[in-house]
Amino acid sequence: MSNIAMLGKGTSLKLYSKYSHLFKKVYLINRFQKEINKIGVSHFKNKEVIQVVGRASVQLSDGQYKDLKIKDVYLTVFDMFHFKTGKGKVLKKSFPKFVSLIVAPKYMYDRAFYFDDSEWKDVWGYVEVVNKYRGIEAIKELNKIIGDKFSELIKYRKKNPNEYLKGVKGWFSTGSYAVDLALTQSEDGDNFYLFGFDFYNTKYLVPSKLDKNYTRESYGTLLQKWHMKKLVEEFGSINFYSPCDIEICKSPDKKVCDGEVIKRCDELGLLKMDYKNWHIIKK
Repeated sequence: MSNIAMLGKGTSLKLYSKYSHLFKKVYLINRFQKEINKIGVSHFKNKEVIQVVGRASVQLSDGQYKDLKIKDVYLTVFDMFHFKTGKGKVLKKSFPKFVSLIVAPKYMYDRAFYFDDSEWKDVWGYVEVVNKYRGIEAIKELNKIIGDKFSELIKYRKKNPNEYLKGVKGWFSTGSYAVDLALTQSEDGDNFYLFGFDFYNTKYLVPSKLDKNYTRESYGTLLQKWHMKKLVEEFGSINFYSPCDIEICKSPDKKVCDGEVIKRCDELGLLKMDYKNWHIIKK
């Protein structure tokens, strides 16, 4: 049994320092240079520190990589060709040469999702159809529907990688991928502590312009929460600890979460996490 810390960027990240002594393995999501400095580098020493990054120039300082003995950085893409910005900038050069960049394993392909953030509204529209399935089966069924509905577009993207640099499949956020990947490598009885995974109910602990990329009402956020619920279902032998419960569609924002959507989420059981293996950390 292992205690594993997953560190996002929300305000609840500040609680990590209180529990840091529990962990021998810690995952950092995306750029974390300022967060390490704010929390204190001592809380990351003598641990296996793993960084997971998306398609952006996100890295620590060379000194932090050396100081924390980080050797491996995991990427959300399935090949190095797609490890570029939307403008085609090659991101490999942003990392020290002594760090190994590791693409998503092939077995994760069936766990990834079609489409990017501009099309997540379409993906969310089919959640109701697949919600009766549990865990990875729901993800597979969702991809099957999307694959059938948009088969020609998917074929085009596969044949024209230079025009669509995001790749054919991916995750709703780097954090979603990091949790998914770590769980596939977990053992029964492991304890997963999620700090800073506030699902955009809070601001980032360290202010960032990325704060505005999502809101708690956006389709991307709704899908991240749904995905987390499916992971908790699938990995029933893992204990999850978080300062936050997961609620979906509680916002009065009519643009996304109107009354009908709230009613539908309630009927689907998506409004609140009620699993025995989801535990709330006292703040």
